[in-house]
Amino acid sequence: MKSWIKSGTIKVIPEGVFKLNSNSRKDVQESIKAEIKKASDALQKAENMVREDLGKNAPEENVLLPKDSVLKMPRRYFRTLDTISKKYKLYLLHDKILAKNLSYSIQYTDFINYILYRTEFGRGGLSIGALFRKHAIITATTIVEGIIMGFVEKTYLKCSECRKFGKNCKIKISSVYYKNRSIFKKYIDHQTSFNFHKALKYLKSANIISYEKYKQLNKLRNYRNHIHIQYIDKETKSRQRDFMNEDYSLDIYNNVINSLEYVSKSIDRLLDSCENFYN
Repeated sequence: MKSWIKSGTIKVIPEGVFKLNSNSRKDVQESIKAEIKKASDALQKAENMVREDLGKNAPEENVLLPKDSVLKMPRRYFRTLDTISKKYKLYLLHDKILAKNLSYSIQYTDFINYILYRTEFGRGGLSIGALFRKHAIITATTIVEGIIMGFVEKTYLKCSECRKFGKNCKIKISSVYYKNRSIFKKYIDHQTSFNFHKALKYLKSANIISYEKYKQLNKLRNYRNHIHIQYIDKETKSRQRDFMNEDYSLDIYNNVINSLEYVSKSIDRLLDSCENFYN
């Protein structure tokens, strides 16, 4: 993690995020600022024309513009599906549909990142920004869950067919598998569920993730579990988690993205525990 100081406080930002006004060239900063302002002004002018010249009360009366008139996203910002699959080892998953869904979803986080870091929705953005950040957090956490579940499933499939079970394991994979093998089998056979919480406990028991990371991921799981607009607390019987009062911040989203990178490295440790996992 990197940090920068603002008003006497340390603010944590994820690896790979560069704070523009720290050490960057002043002339480049001003040029970028000018281009962004021109783009913002042009978008506002176009929207004014929709309302005033076309007489449409958007968004209640929306306008489907011709294909050659819509805003095009900048090239080279969004990673290719192949790049994503290789980075997160998704091509090794047994479930190829899950692998594709994860690739598309991670590519979607590139779009989310663009909106959060290039528009006002990353910081403020009224109620729309808070709600966008909430769903960004939920989406990214769901991706973390999908990767973990996919590779836990692969663990069962490889361990269950291993003829030298337990002899070649460099870490506690075999003992954890042996303890949970009946649950894994029912999960693979679609007879029972093997939820995110159980998968996290499995990886913690196998020393694939640390106890500290287990707690962090479990906390994010709690955010993911409250996707519903109407959430009734079982104990108080009252509605909870107003997205304006909750801390659905850019910092929490960054924590999820950092957790995604951590999970990627954890999967490498899992794969390295047995050479058969690469098959």
